[in-house]
Amino acid sequence: MLNIDLEKRAHSDSISEDLIEPFRSLIEAGMKRVREGIVIDSSKQVVTLRGADRIFQITNVHVRKTRSQQILLSGYLGYGLVIDGIQVDKPLGEPLLPVRELDAIQIPRSTIYATKQDLYHLRGADPEAVTKLVEQLNDATLSSDTEYSRLLSIIRARRRATFLNATSGQS
Repeated sequence: MLNIDLEKRAHSDSISEDLIEPFRSLIEAGMKRVREGIVIDSSKQVVTLRGADRIFQITNVHVRKTRSQQILLSGYLGYGLVIDGIQVDKPLGEPLLPVRELDAIQIPRSTIYATKQDLYHLRGADPEAVTKLVEQLNDATLSSDTEYSRLLSIIRARRRATFLNATSGQS
């Protein structure tokens, strides 16, 4: 989804100024689209979107203070938008086939947090890729959550089978 240049990230102590505005646009697009989704409970709202060659799932997460320490320790913010994706292929007349799972990104829920400090973990991202992701989210249509879950389970089953095949050959 967003390719983070790890070399650039390793040598950068802050996010570049030219990334702030594209991430503001991404936050606005993500919040607009997630409001079209369903409310899971008081701390989670989800929308699934289908683009030309991708299916996105955007989750708006807000964790109560009682669980926030546990969430922070696992590497996630206690709030924000999590954008997951699956690259898909659709041969003519066939159902969607998953190609690969895309790396998830987590961004703040509000543009007031589109600051160098709050976007620090995304340093090394390409501004053009962020802008392209905004366009893809804006152009995508609502899709069913079951379609996303089905494709994700196919990818994970393939991954599991590959792992089992690799480890069974080592015995």
